[in-house]
Amino acid sequence: MIPALYLAGVMKEFPGLNRAELEFLLAELLACRRSELPLRLVSDEVSQAMMPLVVRLAAGEPLAYILGYADFMDLRLKVSPAVLVPRADTEWLMASLFEHWHGPGPRRILDLGTGSGAMLLAALDHWPEAEGVGIDVDAAARAVARANMRALGFEERAEILPGHWFDGADGMFDLILANPPYVALDDPELEGRARQYEPALALFADDAGMADIRHIIDQSPQYLRPGGCMLVECGHRQVADLVTLMEDRGFEEPLALHDGAGRPRGALARLGRDGLASMGKLP
Repeated sequence: MIPALYLAGVMKEFPGLNRAELEFLLAELLACRRSELPLRLVSDEVSQAMMPLVVRLAAGEPLAYILGYADFMDLRLKVSPAVLVPRADTEWLMASLFEHWHGPGPRRILDLGTGSGAMLLAALDHWPEAEGVGIDVDAAARAVARANMRALGFEERAEILPGHWFDGADGMFDLILANPPYVALDDPELEGRARQYEPALALFADDAGMADIRHIIDQSPQYLRPGGCMLVECGHRQVADLVTLMEDRGFEEPLALHDGAGRPRGALARLGRDGLASMGKLP
């Protein structure tokens, strides 16, 4: 059977499913690209293998967990229910970081709550001379990050350490990355599949989602070299508070960053004024 007819039948049986996600699943089973589906046929064996995956998708399980991987920037990353699914919102923030960074790249990068390692590994991929440290309190998440580090060939330039935020961090850094928990427990905007399937430890924070952000901003000057930068992701209603926290801790002119929908999604700032000449000035 041609894929178009097969998928039409699946969507009739499971109305409401995302066609693109079904195509990704089918392409995975057919060992081809999604764009190559029209050139393939769906055998009975493939159909039988597909149905349990469709049932998981219909139950709300994120596609990335079913596939076992997610694409982030130019990297393919292993993912599991131990880590958040890397999102396009974070890709936009990383792309903005690269766009606004002028001059030599950072020598040492710290990624707090590294999860899958997405932000750290994307930064190391962009700056081939940099070294990095990823810290995560969860052992299963660290295992995923280490697997990605090895698969992408960054063993000599990165290490994944246990710790709660800055616990275990040693020395000073030129760039700190953080995508901490920032969702309030009663946030009505959180999609159901994230609440049901993704790790609560990486999603939810007290104080209307700001507790971990406050801690990170408060401690960060102890670990940043003069002129060092910090990128923090947060919810679109939290950016103003994030910017204020950064300013209160000595960060210069924090820059609000936006996601693909144009909503504020985080902030990038430099600590103090020293080092501007060598590392470039943020707009």
